[in-house]
Amino acid sequence: MGASARTDLQSVRLSHAPRGFAAASHAARSAVKRFAADTSGATAIEYALVAGSVSIVIVAAVSMVGTNVKGLFQRLVDNMP
Repeated sequence: MGASARTDLQSVRLSHAPRGFAAASHAARSAVKRFAADTSGATAIEYALVAGSVSIVIVAAVSMVGTNVKGLFQRLVDNMP
């Protein structure tokens, strides 16, 4: 290998370094942009919130009805001869 061949090889290696960093930086920025623009999980989250709200309402209603039914049966027992 001559001196000019070594110089060409070194210049090729050094010239890739700045482009490699720029490419990695661009890839990271593009991944962040894709993540921010992705709305595929939004529907699932909305359904989960609706299901959670409905379940809270059901639990509250059953609790209130259960208390009323317990009071009704207690009054029936108290009024029995």
